[in-house]
Amino acid sequence: GLRRQVDAFEERLAERLLGEGNCTSRSHELGGVSDMVWEQPREDAQCERIAALSGHCQGLSHEVQALARRVSQVERRSGEWRELLEGELQERLGDLEVHGELREWRERLESDLQRRFGELSVAQHQMSAAQQQMSSALRLPGGTR
Repeated sequence: GLRRQVDAFEERLAERLLGEGNCTSRSHELGGVSDMVWEQPREDAQCERIAALSGHCQGLSHEVQALARRVSQVERRSGEWRELLEGELQERLGDLEVHGELREWRERLESDLQRRFGELSVAQHQMSAAQQQMSSALRLPGGTR
């Protein structure tokens, strides 16, 4: 994956940079001491440039690897959080189903209680009427009991 791509990039860059010049000490027979003195600093500069670029590549490689590890950690954590949230959601949905069943049971109970209170109210009214009739029947003429 990512590691192979970084390695391949490093190899291509190293080949390209090393293709510009060889950093081993080369002796150029160009015709004199002044030419040899002139070529040596140029080769040293190339070697320093290659070494600096190589160090930069290694630093970038380490940063990419660190980022890849962080991405893996984030993916793992998000998977764990997703599982937790799904579990909580299923639990709450179960609670809602229980609450729904309780709501239905409460509605049936309230309906039953209203019906029975209605029956009790009718029975109370009937008892009150019967009590009044009995009270009227027990009264003696002339207002005395």
